[in-house]
Amino acid sequence: MKKIGKELKNKMGNFSSLKTIVTLWVFLAFLGMKSSLVGAIEIGLTVDESTISLGEEFSIQIRIEGSQSVESLQIENADKFSLSNRGTSTSVQIINGKASTSKTINYSLYSKKEGSFKVGPVVALIDGKEYRSNVLNLKVLADAASANSNVNQGKGGSADETHKGPSKEKRDKNFLIEGFVNKKNPFVGEQIIYTFRLYYRVEISNPKVSLPKFKGFWKEELGEGRSYRKVIKGKEWRVYEVNYALFPTKPGKVNISESTFAGDIYIRDGSGRRRGSGSLFDMFDDPFFGGGFGRRKKVTLRTKELEIKAKPLLEEGKPDSFSGLVGDFKIVSRIDKDSLRQGESTTLTLSVQGSGNIFDAKIEEKDIPGFKIYKDKPVLKIQRNKNGVFGKRVFKMALVPQDVGNKQIPSFSLSYFDPKKGVYKVTSTRLLSVNILKAKSGDEENVNLVSSSQSPMKLKKKIKVEAKDLMPIKRNVEKTLGSLTVSEKSIVWITFLLSPLLFMISFFWQKKKERLKGNEALRRQEQALKKFNKGLKGVNEGSNFLTEASNVFRDYIGDKVNVDGKALTPLDLDRVLSPHQLGPETLKEIKSLLQDFESAQYGGQAKKGPREMMIKMKSIVKSMEKELR
Repeated sequence: MKKIGKELKNKMGNFSSLKTIVTLWVFLAFLGMKSSLVGAIEIGLTVDESTISLGEEFSIQIRIEGSQSVESLQIENADKFSLSNRGTSTSVQIINGKASTSKTINYSLYSKKEGSFKVGPVVALIDGKEYRSNVLNLKVLADAASANSNVNQGKGGSADETHKGPSKEKRDKNFLIEGFVNKKNPFVGEQIIYTFRLYYRVEISNPKVSLPKFKGFWKEELGEGRSYRKVIKGKEWRVYEVNYALFPTKPGKVNISESTFAGDIYIRDGSGRRRGSGSLFDMFDDPFFGGGFGRRKKVTLRTKELEIKAKPLLEEGKPDSFSGLVGDFKIVSRIDKDSLRQGESTTLTLSVQGSGNIFDAKIEEKDIPGFKIYKDKPVLKIQRNKNGVFGKRVFKMALVPQDVGNKQIPSFSLSYFDPKKGVYKVTSTRLLSVNILKAKSGDEENVNLVSSSQSPMKLKKKIKVEAKDLMPIKRNVEKTLGSLTVSEKSIVWITFLLSPLLFMISFFWQKKKERLKGNEALRRQEQALKKFNKGLKGVNEGSNFLTEASNVFRDYIGDKVNVDGKALTPLDLDRVLSPHQLGPETLKEIKSLLQDFESAQYGGQAKKGPREMMIKMKSIVKSMEKELR
């Protein structure tokens, strides 16, 4: 035992000596790192794919070798693209005792036009010296899927009838999106169907779909999004679909803005191996294991804008009773009792049903001779599916007979515009008959008979006085305002004066809420300053100051001009803010502050301290509040 203990002690002593040597070597290596890091500075500009389809984004990387401190950075010839910063990474490598450092800045570029483009060089200012990168040649191809979606449009019908899926040119890709309508030249008020589809044959994570606001349309969501599988030309696709019913509110050209999809997709490498081939290693090709034979890629796809030309309704042949119904409708009537006595009532039900803008359905105002009419509030019953909005609007009225005999309920007409045939149509209900009998004997006193041809009939029973009130009626008011105490008078006057004031405040507050509720851009604009001040209170002068302050400031600008503030870069400012009434000095200050933020966040060096940046932010916001009123 003593021998074993001695050997173990000797081994531990040897291990301790080895540990000391390794620690000393690491210390000496890091001691010489500073001098090793100083080397030649190079800038490279790369892109994942140099050729993409319209609606997709380029992913470019700016790699700076030899330094992590960048004073300013500018991408030349990028003005034809929408540019978004996707983050920064840094790395340090030690090879044979020599250390090298690099910094990678990721951007996404989006173009709304097809064609060939040159992007770059990147111009960086490092330690007071200017460095330039290479130039990229990029190509954006026409979006074949969007072109295919326009085939047969304008004929109406459901989306499935007019659209057959992604075109041949796009089926080589494993993911794509499209947005289309089943008719591009509807009448005002005519129902058209907007369909958004995402086709994919790869794994997708963190998906986010942004649909248009549909300005210029009344919209109805046709249920929740649905997922299904579809085989096209022998290939199985997974499909996610969303449908909206749209109703143009005015004639003329109306644009439906782009839809976007953002997410991460899993891409296999080019080895040609596929899961399910029978190999033992197939299971490691699954994303569950981190994509051992593939990689994750962030993608953002956009559909094309759609131009809708809404036609005005015809004036020729328009009925006087036309209320704005556009579609295919009918009206039916029924009565719950066709025979009743005086003093009883019956209910007349009129139902307008069909497809189209059913919520605009109205019935004509009409007297029914021999009856007193008590109308109920109309009830709207809507059904929605992928083919559109269907339903009925029900109008009920209680009819109380005013005299005896066989009475007729006249026909009610409904006029509407048929967009398929381009003509106005009128449909009517049938005549209904009701037999009114005399009240039962002994019930005459409960019936007040009034008719246009007879004078009111006398009641057969006299009214008897059963008793007198126990308390006498006071004919004089004993207590007047003059007899109230001072405190009672004060309460009366305060209540009298404050009531209209409180009513006016409540009225205008409600109006403001309704106005903001219907206009998302206005709501963001009016609440921008309040949100900015609240966000500023949460910004601390610590390690996260730059990120927090930058986000608060970008969110404020985005809210004031109704854009995504966090995606703003100094390169976007001229394009985004030029339509607004901002002075050149304010625009220059905004651009300067954003450049300071980016230089500090991605370059590692802040030109100004936190307190100075906060003062500059508040000054810019104060100027924007004055200029954007």
